[in-house]
Amino acid sequence: MTMQQTALNFTSSDVEAGFRLASLELYNWGTFHQKVWSIEPGSHNSLLTGDIGSGKSTIVDAVLTLLVPQQKLVYNKAAGAESRERTLASYVRGEYKSERDDLSGGARAVALRDESHYTVLLARFSNDGYGQEITIAQVFHLKKGKTVPDRFFVVAEQGLSIREHFSGFGHDFNGLRKQLRLIDRLTIFSSFKEYSIRFRHLLGIQNSQALNLFYQTVSMKSVGNLTEFVRLHMLEAGDVQERLNELRSNFDNLSRAYESVRKARKKIEELRPITADLKKLKTINLELESLRTCRRELYGYFQFLRIALLDARISKLQRIIVSLKSRQAGLSREIEEIRNDELDVRKAIDEHGGRRIEELTREIGRLNNEIKQTRKVFIRVNELASGLRLGQVKDREGFFRIWADGKELLSSFDQELKKIDLLRVDIGVDIRNLDEQINGFVSEITSLKKRTTNIPARTLAIRSGMAELLKINESEIPFVGELVQVDKKEQQWEGSIERVLHNFGLSLLVDNDLYDRISRYVDKTNLRGRLVYFRVRASQAKVHRDSDSRLLYNKIRIKPASSFYKWLEDEMVSRFSYLCCETMEDFQRSPKGLTLQGQIKSGGRRHEKDDRTDINDRSRFILGWSNREKIKALSRQKAELEKQGQKLAVRAAELEKKQQQLGEKRDNCLDLLRVDGYEPLDWQTPASRQANLQEELRVLEQKSDILMSLRDKLELIRSQIREKEQSKIETAGELGGIRQELSVHEKDLSEIEEYRDFKKREGAEQEKIIVRLEKFTGEVLQGKRLDLRTLDKDQSRVREYIQQHLDKMEKQRKNRENAIIRMMGEFRNRWPAESSELDVSPEAGTGYASMLETLSREDLPRHEQRFKELLNEGTINSIALFQGQLERECDDIENRIEAINTSLCGTEYSAGTYIELKAERSQDIELRSFREELKQCLGHSLDDDDLYNEQRFMRVRNLITRFNGREGMAELDRRWTAKVTDVRNWYV
Repeated sequence: MTMQQTALNFTSSDVEAGFRLASLELYNWGTFHQKVWSIEPGSHNSLLTGDIGSGKSTIVDAVLTLLVPQQKLVYNKAAGAESRERTLASYVRGEYKSERDDLSGGARAVALRDESHYTVLLARFSNDGYGQEITIAQVFHLKKGKTVPDRFFVVAEQGLSIREHFSGFGHDFNGLRKQLRLIDRLTIFSSFKEYSIRFRHLLGIQNSQALNLFYQTVSMKSVGNLTEFVRLHMLEAGDVQERLNELRSNFDNLSRAYESVRKARKKIEELRPITADLKKLKTINLELESLRTCRRELYGYFQFLRIALLDARISKLQRIIVSLKSRQAGLSREIEEIRNDELDVRKAIDEHGGRRIEELTREIGRLNNEIKQTRKVFIRVNELASGLRLGQVKDREGFFRIWADGKELLSSFDQELKKIDLLRVDIGVDIRNLDEQINGFVSEITSLKKRTTNIPARTLAIRSGMAELLKINESEIPFVGELVQVDKKEQQWEGSIERVLHNFGLSLLVDNDLYDRISRYVDKTNLRGRLVYFRVRASQAKVHRDSDSRLLYNKIRIKPASSFYKWLEDEMVSRFSYLCCETMEDFQRSPKGLTLQGQIKSGGRRHEKDDRTDINDRSRFILGWSNREKIKALSRQKAELEKQGQKLAVRAAELEKKQQQLGEKRDNCLDLLRVDGYEPLDWQTPASRQANLQEELRVLEQKSDILMSLRDKLELIRSQIREKEQSKIETAGELGGIRQELSVHEKDLSEIEEYRDFKKREGAEQEKIIVRLEKFTGEVLQGKRLDLRTLDKDQSRVREYIQQHLDKMEKQRKNRENAIIRMMGEFRNRWPAESSELDVSPEAGTGYASMLETLSREDLPRHEQRFKELLNEGTINSIALFQGQLERECDDIENRIEAINTSLCGTEYSAGTYIELKAERSQDIELRSFREELKQCLGHSLDDDDLYNEQRFMRVRNLITRFNGREGMAELDRRWTAKVTDVRNWYV
């Protein structure tokens, strides 16, 4: 509440009415250290004096910190400071001097306090008229590693003190908050804005500008530009920009609404042909599905037709079998009678020398078979010899020469095959080893993709088994490598640092609370690997950390959120204080050094460098909480191994092909050597003996005419037997064929018996399918009768006929889909925001149909004219209202300036000043009177044709002459000369 409101009738005098500062308390603020310092004005005006550096500005800055937002503050301004030589952090830390830093060579601030201290500022205001007290306070605390103090704000509707209410809360800083929340009518805030609103409301400060004015004047020693000061600090900032933004926003909203209506109409126009084509596409898809069903059921339909044809054919075959059996029995009787006649004739031939002729005939036949067999072997041997490039066999000597050469060739083939087999074994081993390495890379990459750290999977498996059995979270026992990584700015040292920290990075960190369980587990378990772990206890000793950026521990970063942060930091400083040397001179001078090439020096004597692997091989890196680079490195190595495997596979295929070719040649060589001697291929000797026997047979046959006649008769009888036998064989063959055909048909019938009731299946859809199949079959056959022999062909023709319909409909479907996709694509390109969740495919048609249905239901296009009227007329009205508001605010600002001027005129700063200002004030009144009269003469518009009226022109000129000619108006003339000159020049 304001001072005028609080005075009223509650006090005898209004001199001390309203809230006034009763006391100010400081704790750990600037150089006011380790005790509560207080100033008690007692609601009266007070004078703050002291020597230079005694803390006057420090106390003023404390008051400003309590009342003014931090972003506006410039500390030590009361002492004439223009730059930020003091900050909130320097006040909280108690920095009191600077000293030279030997390491960096620069200045370093020396402070009274560290992170274990806290700071409190407290101001108590009292209103004697109402007997009220208001306390505001701010509490600051610096956290480790942060430069900006954490703070919270307190507002209480009662008197508080630092010693009683802001102490005794223990070591936990949050305990202070809990302690304060127990106090009645006390509120804690986390932001200055909420805190400021609350205490301004309680103190009756209606406008935040008053505090800004207080901040500007509390330490002011001079005012440079009074007009600028009044504008910035004594007039409220207008919300013209906000109203302009609102006006623009309303116009934009109307524009967007009107545009949305127009867009809705256009979208409806574009969506209608899409939905129409989607309906046509649905009809085409139904027809396609029906045709596909016909094609799918065509086999069953033709099997039903096949059953009918098979039934008829089986009945006919059974009748034919009975007839053929009867014919077969008659032929057997006839052959038996003719054979009796043959025996009689043969007996007569033997009596006339026919036995020798038979012997010769048998021998000639036997020799003929022997010639065929030996010639076959002869040809095969020559083929094998030619294939092996050993020449041709012409006689016995040539055969044995080729046989001996083949034996030597076989030995060479065996040796070559043995060499190839050994090479294949070596390549197989190499391929298997490569596969094992590739599988190892695949397993490691797969494991890395499931996590973010670089620790090897086999090492993680040891921890996983431990965590699973002990029922603890793996994050409670991290590896050092999961918490440490090389600074991104120090990537050139990453390989060398990885070498130094490799074993340490694979070490497990065990909290002291888990040590007993884990040590027992490790001792009782076969880990199947190596494990190093550290027992981590709370560190009490402080480790000196050098700020030299070349030291290894200054080139790494520890994960901030880790509970092992402090232990790791101390361990790094104590164990890995290696100097990263870019020159060999630095390395040779340093007792503990590290080069970019990975040479490590420790204890001043021991040197180590391990070049078994590339120092920049990221596949071996184990530090950091990001493994993207390690995955890339492993992937590259895996790809390289795969290329080697492909080359080995090509080489193995070549060896296999060569082995196969040699194997074929070796087999041919073995086949050649299996021919034991020249006799199996000597066809010339039996051929010569056959020729001699044929000549003897010819001579015997020419000596006897009776024998010739008997032989002719025997030949006739044999011919009759052959004919009858042939007829019997043909009948038996025909009978066998009929039986086989019958068996095949019966088997076929049994396999398709399930289709006998194909037409009797229930369902309206099945009836439609059968009707369509009958129609398609009739159109294809065109009256031709079905036959078992052509049934498959007829089925294929019907299938092709259905497929033609399918292809035709499929073409229509594709054309329709392409048209729909084209329209959908155009729609998405034209309306990307509205169709972002819609795909360009017929399957997404429901989304387009749903959008059309929504747009049609909303029926926005019918409001298009209404929105257009609102856009045109409403905007003009809003601009007119805004213009009127601006004019009213201009009048309000003029009234306020007049009030300020009136107040200033009434203040006598020195002797005689009051009278002079008062005189100038009267001149200002006359000036305003002149301006009003001039305004009446000029009218409301400078473009009014009446301004050229001679009478009005003379009146304005007289006013200007009278005003400009008055004595004592020189100062006013100087102020308004530009305005008067402009008016005079315009009329003259």
